[in-house]
Amino acid sequence: MVDRAVRLVVVESPKKARTIRGFLGAGYQVVASMGHVRDLPPKALGVDVAGDFAPEYVVLPRAQSTLTSLRKAASGAEAVLLATDPDREGEAIAWHLAQALRLPKSRYRRITFHEISRRAIQEALAHPRDLDPHLIDAQQARRVLDRLVGYQLSPLLWRKVQRGTSAGRVQSVAVRLVVDREREILAFVPQEYWTIDVRLSTEPDAGEDECFLARLQEVDGKKAEVPNAETAERLKAQLEEAAYRVREVVQKTVSRNPFPPFTTSTLQQAAGNRLRFPSKKTMTLAQELYEAGLITYMRTDSVAISSAAIAQVRRQVEAEFGADYLPPSPRRYATRAKNAQEAHEAIRPVDPAKTPAALRSSLSPDEWRVYELIWKRTLASQMAPARYHQRTAFVDGVWAGEQVRRFLLRATASTLVFPGWLKVYGEDGGAGERNEDDAPNDALPDLDAGQVLYEEEVLPAQHFTQPPRRFTEPALVKALEDAGVGRPSTYAAVVSTIQDRGYVRLEQRHFLPTELGFAASDFLVTHFPDIVDLPFTAGMEDSLDEIAGGRLGWTEMLRTFYGPFSQTVSKAAGAPVSALKQTEPPGSSTGLPPLSPSLSPLVGERGSAGRTTSRTAGRSRTAKAAISGTAAPRRRTPRPPSVGEGAGGRGDAGPCPQCGKPLVERTSQYGPFFGCSGFPACRYVLRTGAGATSETRPVARAQRRRAPAAATAAGLDLGTKRVVRSRNTPRPAPAKRATAAKRSSPTRRSSPSLRSDAAWADAPAVHDSGLSESELPF
Repeated sequence: MVDRAVRLVVVESPKKARTIRGFLGAGYQVVASMGHVRDLPPKALGVDVAGDFAPEYVVLPRAQSTLTSLRKAASGAEAVLLATDPDREGEAIAWHLAQALRLPKSRYRRITFHEISRRAIQEALAHPRDLDPHLIDAQQARRVLDRLVGYQLSPLLWRKVQRGTSAGRVQSVAVRLVVDREREILAFVPQEYWTIDVRLSTEPDAGEDECFLARLQEVDGKKAEVPNAETAERLKAQLEEAAYRVREVVQKTVSRNPFPPFTTSTLQQAAGNRLRFPSKKTMTLAQELYEAGLITYMRTDSVAISSAAIAQVRRQVEAEFGADYLPPSPRRYATRAKNAQEAHEAIRPVDPAKTPAALRSSLSPDEWRVYELIWKRTLASQMAPARYHQRTAFVDGVWAGEQVRRFLLRATASTLVFPGWLKVYGEDGGAGERNEDDAPNDALPDLDAGQVLYEEEVLPAQHFTQPPRRFTEPALVKALEDAGVGRPSTYAAVVSTIQDRGYVRLEQRHFLPTELGFAASDFLVTHFPDIVDLPFTAGMEDSLDEIAGGRLGWTEMLRTFYGPFSQTVSKAAGAPVSALKQTEPPGSSTGLPPLSPSLSPLVGERGSAGRTTSRTAGRSRTAKAAISGTAAPRRRTPRPPSVGEGAGGRGDAGPCPQCGKPLVERTSQYGPFFGCSGFPACRYVLRTGAGATSETRPVARAQRRRAPAAATAAGLDLGTKRVVRSRNTPRPAPAKRATAAKRSSPTRRSSPSLRSDAAWADAPAVHDSGLSESELPF
């Protein structure tokens, strides 16, 4: 029992409670709620749509004992202070606690702080407030909106695409970004181009160290275009005979300012790029640092820091590096993120004087690396700019052959003269990046206008334009943030979820959509274009911000959304079923398995012309191609035809030996196989897995003959194609993945056709329950 004179402080986690306990005296008891205590029911919609979207909250099973303890503590306390996190989610947790504990309004107050320090805690205790109903409504609207979308779309995906799939309001947009990028890559047509560098010197026959490179920019006053080897060789011969003279030398000092302090998104991006940490891991480590009182709150889209914190940082910069590294006045950053939430600060150390070196022994290695990154970024944000001395030489060349040709070349070199913020944040901050139209030079010799130069070597180089890059985890987070989709609290969860559910997989740190990802995204794009539309989803975030600001009612927002959405759900429920089965269309040359014909009507064309643009070596190239429903690549290069494949590729395995109709590739629970296109009249099956050869067709026929017995043994009624199980009927053992240890893709749910051939070779002869007749492999 708590003394009546004691005030009860409720936070989310035990670690946070321990840290705060150290700042408070004997008149306070600090306890943890262990996060959320109530939520919508897990196996029901939990929203009364007809009753103005009233949510039905239930106590989480794991929270029952916690609430019992909290009720006892609250009953004897003078007052209850709800000190959950300072955002919408934290406000909602505080409200749920007050409701679940049945606290009268006079007995509880809300306190917030953005860092766990003695000063911040005392400031919060001095200014308690009521719960903010607008923040609670905004969180409640998000929760109900996500439940309405997920609960009604997921069953559709089960029926229309594949069992076990699910949809989410933000995750579906993320999957679409990955799918669209993959289609841009598949549609991209590389274009050849050449660059020509000339090695020049101020003296004839100079050594390599005395030379510099100048890149050809213009030919006869027009931009140099070198599309092929023939043109490159012709220009090379002319440049080897040309005379060269310096036209002018331009010198200037280039400054590069530091980056602002971290937001949630930029922290995830920097940790992903520099430390190779997934977003989820980064946020877990940042949470530990926050709860230990070492950094400010880690879910924020603000780049601003307080005046007091700026003064602390500037003192630390001067102590570490000297006054030369301080700008004359403090740097103040304005938040540019679309719809930045509430009045948070950027992520920064609570006390910059706690250097990474001082904390190395008290933190885990990964915690220390994240803290060091935050500490360095914060100090760099208040440091002087890096300065470069940049010299650019423009060189004229004249070739007096059968006709006079005039060339313009350019050489550039940058020298770092003052590191400024790079002193702490490192050279990979992006300062002094070279223009790709310039030849690489560390330095240029002293040159004067009109000075004669000597050609030592002409160096043509072939290049090809490159397709857009696949998303890395940091790049996907940035794309979501730039589009205004999601919030700081959702980025890590979204990126993790789309992997866990098998929509994308990581290959060499880049996201590739799976066949399931293609199919689910295409279905949603066709039938629910708003749900996966970036501007629409960003507009929903705008509406949530309007609710948080008290400018929009949360039920009004849901009414506006739900009417059209429910009509679309009803319409889509009658759309043709799309199973994940592939046949390759004639003329396919990608070597990649395309989307099934059964799904093709649901795809449609992307844009009016399917245009994609790539920039490589400073050049922009546009390719125009039809973007079709191509399935996820399993290989980066085309593979040779395997058993039974003819010139037509994967969709052409020759005629069926039973009826003469074409064999087509299908997929089952256990992987790909070739089946007769006359199914169900003809049930011929040819395996494509390990050990399958052109001589195995009789074996396949034997397997087909054994299928009824095997089906009966497994409890399959061949009349209805449904599995009838007794209590003692075991399920077929799942197929083992031959290369599971080497795969980076999620294993919870994956597209059947992504399974290895060896997995099919080891598979039982029949499917598990719930499959339609067209999905049976016999």
